[in-house]
Amino acid sequence: MKTDIFSFKADDGTDIFFYRWLPDYKNNIKAVVQIIHGMGDHAGRYKEFAQALTEAGFAVYANDHRGHGITGGSPQTFGHLADEGGWDLVVNEVFKLTEILKQENPLKDIFIYGHSMGSFLARDYSFTHGKEIRGLIISGTKTSPGFIENIGTLIAKMQIRKNGPKVKSPLLLSITFGKYNKHFKPNRTPSDWISADMQKVNELIADPYCNGQFSATFFLDLAKGLIKINKMENMKNTPRHLPIYLLAGTKDPVCNFTKDVLIVYDDYKKAGIKDISFKFYEGARH
Repeated sequence: MKTDIFSFKADDGTDIFFYRWLPDYKNNIKAVVQIIHGMGDHAGRYKEFAQALTEAGFAVYANDHRGHGITGGSPQTFGHLADEGGWDLVVNEVFKLTEILKQENPLKDIFIYGHSMGSFLARDYSFTHGKEIRGLIISGTKTSPGFIENIGTLIAKMQIRKNGPKVKSPLLLSITFGKYNKHFKPNRTPSDWISADMQKVNELIADPYCNGQFSATFFLDLAKGLIKINKMENMKNTPRHLPIYLLAGTKDPVCNFTKDVLIVYDDYKKAGIKDISFKFYEGARH
């Protein structure tokens, strides 16, 4: 597998870094997979997944979102998308990467794989750019914000009014991830909910690009994004013949232990999606 890291300019001038993983024999590329990573994650953590895909003949691309990974720059700027309109900026940057990989791989089918927050971004992406891709893979997704997230929105707005858009919010991070981890007591780490494989949890904790704090504005962007993607009027903008595959672990608290995935599945059916299926992995977490 050949690995390269490049960057492109976002609309506001931000340098967005992305990884490109290619099979050893580029002439044998079957199709392209574009990965959209989640919150507190970064594209470099998908190297093992990319290795399996390139060995199967796929080219793989993934960018670090603003506020994440190499794009994020430093712990001081991690966890903040933008002072305003961050969610839409990130969706647009995912599409900018699609345009790059299309230029580099003309006439090849493109598949989007989005995990966690990346699944939310992928669903949003499909409303306006779904015709650009051959299939959509949604991993570890959820429905609209619940009670805790709605209370979190009020807290975020209060913190922003008091201290500005970049203020970090350990409280909102605790409210969000604390409720996930409580399902796996006694807890060895704050990230037990991520995986039943403790080696993977250890790798996450040791990663300098993970486990940072997030701004109050980030949580506001996230809540707005969740509301947007779960509105039926928006889901109906997904191309009806776009194949969609949903997957999750049966022990994943983010998707309410598969319940949210089934709701999303039913909503897509109601929206008129013709080719949709799902698979649950027994015992797997997020």
